[in-house]
This record gives sequence, structure tokens and C-alpha cells, in this order.
Amino acid sequence: MFGQNPEKMIIVVAPDKYKMVAREMTHELSKLEDCNVAFWTIKQFEDNEMTIGSKHWILSIGNSKENKLTADYLNFINLTHTDGGLCNGYDANKAIIYADANKIDKKNTIEVAKKLGLISDIGTATGAVSSTLTAGESFLLHFSPKIFLPTIIITRYFQSKKRQKELLQASTSLAADLFLKDYVKNWLNIELKDESK
Repeated sequence: MFGQNPEKMIIVVAPDKYKMVAREMTHELSKLEDCNVAFWTIKQFEDNEMTIGSKHWILSIGNSKENKLTADYLNFINLTHTDGGLCNGYDANKAIIYADANKIDKKNTIEVAKKLGLISDIGTATGAVSSTLTAGESFLLHFSPKIFLPTIIITRYFQSKKRQKELLQASTSLAADLFLKDYVKNWLNIELKDESK
């Protein structure tokens, strides 16, 4: 587990669907001064929760339906950002990052992300976590015409569900980038390492 030292011990907890986001967050947080970071699944966290002390910093990724920790933490963490459905908040050694499925929509989320500098004018994601995404790939709707009406309705229903899932995942990545860009230093009360030395 973690050694006995003055480093901040951060555990990033996320469901399997966000393991790439969690791994990237773990990597980026490890660049911060005196931080020791690990990614745990929700099950790993639950299995080890009794061994986690107050010196551990917990970052929960995923909304309350996706991550039980977020549901619990929302009872005492006030959100610091919710525009465009890109949500985060922190209190003491607990923080949450998620995309609000009820507030994200393609147009508004992209607009907010562009204003925050998370997506460039040409649609490329600029953050460390979402850098593999482009607005065109992640946010464009894809329709394939079908011949029979029942098939069209069924196909569009499942395409819509798939698009909603993709939009939620892309928005969660953007929310993670926003947290790294604007909030993590305040949460941890530390500065970035000077990598030029």
C-alpha cells in the first residue's frame, strides 16, 4: 500500500468504465509536489475502506449512479463547478469529479468546454485526460437511415443510448481536465513541480 512518509496519499476511485480517466488522473496527480497516488476500483476501495485513515485523500470519479462514493460524498461536498454538466467539488480530503447526465448536452457542454479552454476552436480536446478526444469524434451524432419504420425507431433508440453513454464518458474526461486545470491545487493546497529544473 502506501509508505509512512509526509507525502499526500491520494486514492483515485472510479468504476471500470472510467479506468482510463482514473489512470490519467493518477499520472497527472503524481506530478504534483509530495503526492503519492494510486487508482482503485470501487470494489478495491470498499474492500480496504477500514484501513484508510484520515491522512488519505480520496478523489471519486463518476456520478452518483456510477460511483457509490460520489453519492455518499454529495451529502457533504458542495460543488464548485456545474456549468455544462461538468461537475466537481471538494471538502477537506475528499473530492468528486463527474458529468451530470441530466445537465450535459452536446451543444452546451462543448460551448462551456471551449470557454474554459478544455476544447480548442477546431474541436480538439486540450487537457491531459481528454487529449485523445475530439469534439467531432466524441460529440457528433451519427445517424444511419433504415428502411422499415420499426427498425428505424429501434435502431435510433439504441444509437441514442450509445451516444448518451459516449457523451457522458467524454464529458467526465472534460470534467477531470477542468479539475486538474482549475481546482486541484486549491484542494491539495500545493504547487506544481517545476519540471524545468
